[in-house]
Amino acid sequence: MIGFAALFIAAFGIVQNALPLVDVDLSWLKIPKIPLPWALAIFLLGLIIVALEGGYRRSLALEETHESEVDKAKNQLAEALDNSNPKLKGEFGWLVAGSVTSDLGKETSDKDVGVLAAFTISNGGAPSIAKGWELDVQLLDGRKVKGVQMYMPFHATVDTSTGRLSFYQEDALYNKAYVAIQKGSEVSGILRFTFEGVTKDDLFQKGVVLTLRFVDFKGQPYSCEFTMKGGVESNLKYLPGMRPPV
Repeated sequence: MIGFAALFIAAFGIVQNALPLVDVDLSWLKIPKIPLPWALAIFLLGLIIVALEGGYRRSLALEETHESEVDKAKNQLAEALDNSNPKLKGEFGWLVAGSVTSDLGKETSDKDVGVLAAFTISNGGAPSIAKGWELDVQLLDGRKVKGVQMYMPFHATVDTSTGRLSFYQEDALYNKAYVAIQKGSEVSGILRFTFEGVTKDDLFQKGVVLTLRFVDFKGQPYSCEFTMKGGVESNLKYLPGMRPPV
């Protein structure tokens, strides 16, 4: 704006100096005459200011465009990084407890409760395995007991309130989840643990909390919890991809 004002004043001064050469009298305007050197100097100054103002505006526009492109690149990078990370989620399925009998005979002592628990692991991110299984229980007497993970036998049976149930090695979650779980997919399976010094009655009291922990292929930790509702079995049901426990 200043530059254009200077150009206007300079143009007026040049006209003031040029019109008398063609016998035009400007004395009636009552405006002081601007000397021609001044008018030329003001004209040059106006051109410089206009050029500087234009360059400044262009630089601002370029800076805004650059910032927009940088923000876009950051968002794309964040999205790419997000898509490269697994997003696993664990969900409790059911749990039975008692003396576990396998092809080799009885495998748990009367003092320790054997647990077979089913979980579903889903993935909303990059393909990943799940591993490093841990299961602990927070008992009502204040004890927190970490389960000892056990090998899933080819065929195991557990006596429950509904009768003797059979479970199979092919449903072992530590094997099924060791094949990459694809984005939008899930896998269900059984994990077997023994809790030393814990009875079945201790485990199935209402308010007892079970916590499953595991990691993805990057070592990112995950966990899911389930609070016991009381009773002798916990929500025993069929899970897709597993053999029925009969």
